Amino acid sequence: MQASVSEGVWKWVSPKTCPRYWKLAEQMNLTRLALACKRQCLKEFREMGSSSELGSLSKAMMRELLEDAKLQAESEVAFIG
Repeated sequence: MQASVSEGVWKWVSPKTCPRYWKLAEQMNLTRLALACKRQCLKEFREMGSSSELGSLSKAMMRELLEDAKLQAESEVAFIG
């Protein structure tokens, strides 16, 4: 089931929605999907900065993003307010 869920969700995942799907995947223990969504969040962090979805992440998930060396942002400080 995990593979079919992971494949089917990508048509809805965008930089603005990937935090929502990451959080949902974590809650449902869909490890591969959660990792893929996290990678998308890291890659698209600049675009996500203005998304209200980013604020829906748990503190632990936000910390994961900000501490990851693969985060693609000039400065994390610009997104903390």
